[in-house]
Amino acid sequence: MVDRVPDPIVLYLVVRTELNMGAGKIAAQCSHAVQYFLDAFNQQLSGECTACGSKGAWFPKQRFFSILTEKTKLSEEEWERQRIATIWKESPEHTKIVLAANDKQFTTVKKENPVHFPVIDLGFTQVAPNTETVLALWPMRKSQRSPVLTKLRPLA
Repeated sequence: MVDRVPDPIVLYLVVRTELNMGAGKIAAQCSHAVQYFLDAFNQQLSGECTACGSKGAWFPKQRFFSILTEKTKLSEEEWERQRIATIWKESPEHTKIVLAANDKQFTTVKKENPVHFPVIDLGFTQVAPNTETVLALWPMRKSQRSPVLTKLRPLA
């Protein structure tokens, strides 16, 4: 699907490869990262719907963003992030890409992408407690990814 859409909306997942996690651990950590992003997204949606008296209701995009901007006084940048995330969730032009990063790259990704959702492991298996294992980045157009993301390779 990524190849068919000129500039797809991508939710990037960045995995710390130097932790040497097994495939199952990585899958679980990536799932947690997506869950954290979706929780944040849905909290914004439900909070906004609560403010207009229709908790959980889904509004047509124009009305939703009109309400969102009016009630929350979002900046233009925040509004655009919310718009992109909504398109990502609803449209066929979205995808997820899992990238491998060493510790230095992982730190750079966090600095270059301030809106991210880290998975901080409890340390029951494979990694020490309070270890950041995976980042989910707020969805963005592929053309707008940060410089470090263009250098990372897909997780093999």
